[in-house]
Amino acid sequence: MGHEVVGDAVRVGSKVSLVKEGQRVGVGAEVLSCFTCAECKSDNEQYCSSQVETYNSRYKDGTPAYGGFADYIRVHER
Repeated sequence: MGHEVVGDAVRVGSKVSLVKEGQRVGVGAEVLSCFTCAECKSDNEQYCSSQVETYNSRYKDGTPAYGGFADYIRVHER
């Protein structure tokens, strides 16, 4: 239903080290979390209260997340 996505990385940020442009990638149910709370620090980002879900959520700048229904999505490399 759009919350899990597979595609190719078409652009990566300058600080990204785990993904290269053109690489096939998969995205789970969330695209971003705070990485500082207890849940994130224990590798349980899915329980982060600040997470941005892949679909039907909003990024911190207010941009909506459409998940697999979008042409492109923004995802943290982790």
